[in-house]
Amino acid sequence: MNVFRDLFNSKKFVGALLTMASAVAIRLGIPEIQLEEIIAIISPMLAYIGAQGFADRGKSVAILNQQGPS
Repeated sequence: MNVFRDLFNSKKFVGALLTMASAVAIRLGIPEIQLEEIIAIISPMLAYIGAQGFADRGKSVAILNQQGPS
């Protein structure tokens, strides 16, 4: 059960889940919208996921730098 709690505490996971749900809903034709609107919905979510990954990479580098050479 801790695995699910950890996953839903991850901003990247929640963002990916929302992006996937949006893509599935759009593919099933639930909202009647145009391609440009689909891109406008999904692009910021994907950018957010990428930015969170970049931020996490920076945190890892900072931790490794604090530990010093091994």
